[in-house]
Amino acid sequence: MENTLIIVGIIFIVFGLFAGVYTTSTTESFLGGLFTNEELERPYQMYSIPLIVGGIVLILIGALQNKNRISRKK
Repeated sequence: MENTLIIVGIIFIVFGLFAGVYTTSTTESFLGGLFTNEELERPYQMYSIPLIVGGIVLILIGALQNKNRISRKK
């Protein structure tokens, strides 16, 4: 269980990093293509911080549970 929490926490952190970095490009044309406007958007940027923080929390909980289990065995 503890190892699963740590692995899921790492996956959340990786998804959070990808969510913050992922960009899409949209191109708009005006007057039959005479003027073009290209914008870069980050559609998943709002999810990056909660995913990273959630991953850190899961890793900490998994590590603390593992530490408590080891100390009980001694």
